[in-house]
Order: sequence, then structure tokens, then C-alpha cells
Amino acid sequence: MESFLPTPEAPERKREAWPDIFRGIAIIAVVCIHTSGHMLSRLSPCGWSWCIMATFNRLLQFAVPAFLLVSAYLNASSLKDGVSSSESRISSAKTFVVRRVQSTLIPYLIASGIGLMVITHFHPSAIPLQHLCKMLIFGKCYYHLYFMALVFQLYVLLPFLVRMMHRSKPLWKVLAVAAAVQLVVYTINRCFLMQQNVASSLFWYILPVSLGLWLRFSSERTRSAFRSHGRCLCLVTAAAAMLYLPIAILAMVGPVDTFLCQTYNWIFSTAAALLLAVVSMRITGSHTGIWLASMGRRSLIIYLAHPFVIVALDHMAPELRQSWVWLAFPIYAATSFAAAAFAANLLCDSGTRRTRSVNASASVTSSLPGFVGRMLL
Repeated sequence: MESFLPTPEAPERKREAWPDIFRGIAIIAVVCIHTSGHMLSRLSPCGWSWCIMATFNRLLQFAVPAFLLVSAYLNASSLKDGVSSSESRISSAKTFVVRRVQSTLIPYLIASGIGLMVITHFHPSAIPLQHLCKMLIFGKCYYHLYFMALVFQLYVLLPFLVRMMHRSKPLWKVLAVAAAVQLVVYTINRCFLMQQNVASSLFWYILPVSLGLWLRFSSERTRSAFRSHGRCLCLVTAAAAMLYLPIAILAMVGPVDTFLCQTYNWIFSTAAALLLAVVSMRITGSHTGIWLASMGRRSLIIYLAHPFVIVALDHMAPELRQSWVWLAFPIYAATSFAAAAFAANLLCDSGTRRTRSVNASASVTSSLPGFVGRMLL
């Protein structure tokens, strides 16, 4: 999720394919999370249909941590390139933050505005105006926009994190330190802060961000060894899912031990995100990988747009979700993803045309001084 409208890559820099494939898989998981969660409200709690849908929904909860992992990886790559230039580190970090925020702020504000209109349409008195600024800061203008608040926090904190992890370190050491810091953050919040909106804080996702930086600064030899451990990661992820799923499903209907639930969630989402990275690296160059990469490059627009397509489908066919949930689920998921991807393609095409137009205008403008000088002479 590097930018709103893509710009042409410099010819001398080769773009890695696996992060885009990673994002493509993650955005499909996000759409399925929101669609299945939308369907759960029409099913009887604890019935067989509800349990199957809830299991599917909880199994995909790795998606947001996975996005943060790949966002840390990609943005650390850009930041490192900037830091190694002739600019000072402070100036480079400032330039990095400003450019990243500018590229993401406009789509975020547009999505927030649409979200506020949807909320006020259904609940006219649900948004106190005095809380509007706070809602924008914490991504609360619609249920999925909290991730954008996490992205802005990542932009601000990443220059400091890169300075801390600019050298390759063993995976076990990164995991141990990140897990220890994560538990400290959890303890502070549980015992002192007692904040409810912890999902809007980047400090709740220290593990995936740390792993993204580890992948970025690890050597090619380390990455090759990492790619060869796909089977081990499958076993670890399966074991973590067996721990996480029962308590996660119980948490949807009643109180559970929050420490165990959150700990198992961190373990499962971390293992699943690492497994997703290995899978993305291995399918690079395949037809499936190429398609997923194209979706990954448009993941920001798909992420922002698809919940509003789900709302539109409710208005267009209200009886579908109410009477035929299992038929509605694939229709909602496929339609919301396809419509959002179509919108993303339109925006990307218009952005490419605009970039070419600007480059052509700049070329003409740069030749004007010489032309005017020759005329004066």
C-alpha cells in the first residue's frame, strides 16, 4: 500500500514480485473477512452454519498483521534508499514521511467521507461533531479505516525502527525481543491504560512490523534458508490455529481469558504471515502469481472501496442475505472484490495517463527557456 496512484518505476530499479503477490492474497483475505462477518449477523449463533462461517472468518484474521508486515518491508526499502543518499538522515526521514502521508491522505479522506455519509444515512444522530477529529485520527469513520491509522503511524515511526534494525539479525532473536516488547505493551494497557481501541495502535502489532524489517535487512542467504522452511511453517501455523480457533470462536459469543486469546492470536497471525511470505516467494512468475501481483498493486483502493460495495448490495438485493446466506456469501465476496478492483483499475489507468501527460508537459516546459533565448538572440 505504498501509494494511491502508481507512478512508473525507474528502469534501473527492479521491482520485487513477491510483496505484490503477498498483498494480493492478503486483500482477498480481507474481503472474505468483511463479507463473512457481514453474513454472521444473519445466522443463528452457535448453529452449524454459524460455526462454519465463524471458523472461516477467524482463520483469515492474519490479513491485517500480514499487510503491516509487507508495508514495513516495502517502506523500509524506500527509506533505506533515501538514507543512503547524500541527504542527511533527518532530512531523508522527513521527506519519506511527508511523501508517504501525502500519497495516502487523499484516498483516506475520501473513504472517511463516504463512510460518514453511510453511517449518518442509517443512524442520523450516531456521530457527534465534537468527536469527528478524533474519529479521523484513529480511523473510526468506518469500521475498516482503522488500518489507515496504523499505516500513518508506521510512516512516522519507521525511520526510528529502521535505525534500530538496519543490520541483519537472527530470526529467533527478533522474535524473542518483539514478543517480549509486545507482552510489555499488553501488560501496560491491561493494568494501567485500559484502552479499548487497541487495534488502532501500531504498538499492538510489534511482531509483524519487526518481521517485515527482519525480512528487509536479512541477507539473501538467510532469505533462501527461510524459503526452504515452508513445511515447518505449515506445521507451526496449523498448531497455532488449533490453539487459536476454539478460544477465538468462543470470544464471539461470550467472555474468555483475554490474555490467552490475544496471545494465541499473535502466535497464529505471525506464523500465518510468515507462511504467506514463503508461498508468495515460491509462486513468483506463475500465472497465479502474476494475477495476484496485479491485485496487490491495487490493494489500497480495493481495501478502501469494497465495504461500500457490500452496503450497496444490501440495498440492491436485501432479500438475498436474509434468506440465502450461503448463496449470498460468494456473491457478495466476488462482487465486492470485482467492483473494487474495477474502480482501482480505472484510477490506476487515469493516474498513468496523468503521469505521462505531466512528464510530456515538463519536457515541453524545460525546452521553453532555450527557445525563448534563441528568439531573443
